[in-house]
Amino acid sequence: MMGIFGLALLFTDNYNFDLFFSPLAKLIYWLYYLLVLTFLYFKLFTFKRIEFDEDHFYVTNYFKTIRFPHIAVEQLHYGRLGKISARMKLKQEGFFGKSLRFVPYQIGLNELQALTGLAITKRS
Repeated sequence: MMGIFGLALLFTDNYNFDLFFSPLAKLIYWLYYLLVLTFLYFKLFTFKRIEFDEDHFYVTNYFKTIRFPHIAVEQLHYGRLGKISARMKLKQEGFFGKSLRFVPYQIGLNELQALTGLAITKRS
């Protein structure tokens, strides 16, 4: 919706929009729009999907899937706002980095702790 409005700002004459008469107002709008898109890219698109079985973790960004053993995990903790997001730290840096962010679900965290013996802590 914001993009369509921004395109309308680009392709219309300035005298049609009293609110955005100034080219400076259009520039401020587009800078704000790009700032929001950049924030979403670096905050939301860094989440990975993590699955596990008895021996391995499977981490994917929906394009590439990496498998590694349970002993490769150094620490697992969830965020300050509850179990909305969690972070898995690896002992060595892998394809997706050393720290992986994901959205857990309650049954999955309990099952993960029971299956692997990893301590799941709350980040302070």
